[in-house]
Amino acid sequence: MEEQLKKGDLVHWYEPYADDFAVKDVGTGIILKKISYDVEFSGEKYENFEVFRTKYNDTMRFESRELKKFEKEK
Repeated sequence: MEEQLKKGDLVHWYEPYADDFAVKDVGTGIILKKISYDVEFSGEKYENFEVFRTKYNDTMRFESRELKKFEKEK
């Protein structure tokens, strides 16, 4: 089951290199908004998230596979 990410969620973000294998940078942030696109040639929806990165005090867009929601402590 894919985890549902939404505005306001505290997340770990992972920035991969172009080869999509090695990780360039990691940090924490807060999701500011969800952006959805319709991909015409495939008929699928594409989503990414604008995240405020606490490490750099800036914003950057990530795909859901590059984000992991913080787990609540029990």
